[in-house]
Amino acid sequence: MSTTCEIKEQAAMPVLSVRTRCAAAELQQVLGQTYGKIEAHLAQAGAQPVYAPFVVYYNMDMDALDMDVGFPVAPGVPGEGEIQACELPAGRVLTAFYTGPYEGLPEAYAAVDAFAQEHNVKRRGMVYEFYHNDPAVTPPDQLITEIVFPLV
Repeated sequence: MSTTCEIKEQAAMPVLSVRTRCAAAELQQVLGQTYGKIEAHLAQAGAQPVYAPFVVYYNMDMDALDMDVGFPVAPGVPGEGEIQACELPAGRVLTAFYTGPYEGLPEAYAAVDAFAQEHNVKRRGMVYEFYHNDPAVTPPDQLITEIVFPLV
């Protein structure tokens, strides 16, 4: 397991996403279904993702996670129905790249907390996770998760 952190300016990122809620125990199934819906919509629109799939977590209530699930896309790709075209906002962020199994993410978040304290930065309430490879085909110790905290 490894985690690398940095503070940087991030440009606004157009996305297609679905707002949803679920218990942590249902997360894998809900993400798979939701990514599938968005991928089908992208194929129908003749578009494709331009970066890794993501989840924006608005809370960490393991019984009722409130989140946006989606893909970054080129500007102008339309949404439809529950699939909304919007953007992740520009601004100063704290990013961390974590390599390892998803079960190790709490340790990665602890490293991010320590980095934030050391650099005297305050995070906003939400967190983005970008998933850079597919857990269905990637060994757990090689999974790459990008954690992004917008800063105050």
